[in-house]
Amino acid sequence: NEDITDDFVWHTALTVESLGTLAQRGNGGAVDILRGYVEHGYLWNDAVHRLAQVPGGKAVEGLDAVVCARFSTGEALEDATRYGCLNPQELWGHWRETNPCIARLLTEVEEVHRSWADKRGVQAPNIEYREISLKNLLETVNSQNYSKAQKVIASKVKQSDRETLLYGLSLDNPFQWALAFRGLSQLNLQHLAYDVVFNNMKSFFEAGVERKGRVLNIAYTTLSVLPSSKILHLARKWFDAPEWYLNIIGARLLEDHATHDDIPRLKVALGESLQLEEGHADYRACDILEVLTKFQDIGQLPEVESAFIEAEYSYIRIKAARAMKANAPDYFSRTYAFECLWDCEAQTRMVGSEGVPLDMPGVRQRLVALSNDEYEDEAVRTTAKLRLDQQ
Repeated sequence: NEDITDDFVWHTALTVESLGTLAQRGNGGAVDILRGYVEHGYLWNDAVHRLAQVPGGKAVEGLDAVVCARFSTGEALEDATRYGCLNPQELWGHWRETNPCIARLLTEVEEVHRSWADKRGVQAPNIEYREISLKNLLETVNSQNYSKAQKVIASKVKQSDRETLLYGLSLDNPFQWALAFRGLSQLNLQHLAYDVVFNNMKSFFEAGVERKGRVLNIAYTTLSVLPSSKILHLARKWFDAPEWYLNIIGARLLEDHATHDDIPRLKVALGESLQLEEGHADYRACDILEVLTKFQDIGQLPEVESAFIEAEYSYIRIKAARAMKANAPDYFSRTYAFECLWDCEAQTRMVGSEGVPLDMPGVRQRLVALSNDEYEDEAVRTTAKLRLDQQ
C-alpha cells in the first residue's frame, strides 16, 4: 500500500539506484532486496533494470516467473510500468522468446498501446515525403510528422520557392511556421521571416492556452535564432511570466541571449525557486542555473552556492556545480570541487574532476579510484584520467 507521491518516487528511485550499484559490485544482500521488491514495488521495473546490470546474469534468473505471478494481464502490466517503458529491452526480448506468459503479456501491452493510439487519433499521416510538393508538405506538417518533414525540406527547397515558404508563415500552427522558417534559412533568406515568426509565436503562446511538449521545443529552436535585439525583451517578459510554459521558453531563450544586465533578475528568481515546493520549481531552478553558466569569471554568486548546498534534486546540484565552475572557477576549485568527486550524479563527478586542484590532499587518490573503477561511468573515468595527466 505505497503512497505514490512525487517525493516517494524520487526518494525510492534513489534507493533503487543505490541498491543497484551495490548489487553490481557484488553485494548479495542488495540483489536479494531488489529481487523481493520486484514482487510488489512501484518502481519494480527499475529494479529489474538494475538487476540486469549485475555481471553474470544470475541476478535476473527466474524474475520472468515473478513478473508472471504478479501480473495476470497486459493491461495490468502496462498500468504498473512507469512511463510505459519496459527495460532493458534485451532482457524482455529474451523473456518473450523463452517464456510464453511474458510473450502473451507483451502482446497484450502492444494491443493496449494500439487502442490508445486509435482513440486519440495520433497516427502520423501517411505521407510520401519524396513525392509530396513543398506546398503540400508545409500544409500537412504537424506535431506528429514534423521530425520527418524537417529532414526532407533541405532537399526540396530552391531559390524559386521563396514565395511558397513565405506562404507557409501564414498557415495555422507553429510547426508550419518553423518548417517554413527552416526552408528560408536553407536559402539564407531567414531575415525575411524574422518579424512574422516573432509575431506568430508571440501571439500563439500568449493566447492563454497551456502549451506542452514538442511545441515548446519548436518555439525555442525557432525563436532562439532571431537577433537578440528582437528576442531579448520577449525572453525577459516570458521568463517573469506567471505561466510556467512561458517561463520555460523565456529561460531557454535567455541561455542564448541574456546579458550581464540579466544577472540580478536571474539571482532573484533562483533564490525564489529554491524556496518553493511546487512541481515546476526544481525545473525552473535548473533552467536558471543553465543561463547563469554562460557568464564566465563574474565572481561567486551566493544564490548558486545555496542551490548546490540546499537543493534535494540532484540535477540542481549538477547545474549549480557547472555554474560555480564558470562564474568563479578558483572559488569552486578551493571549496566544492573535491566534494563533487563523491556526488551521486556522474555529471557532477565529472565537473569536480575537471575543476579540482591536483595538489589538494586526497585528490589524486580519489581520481585514481574513479579512473580505475570498472563500474564507474565511462565519461567519469575518462575525465579523471585526463585530469591526472595534467601537471
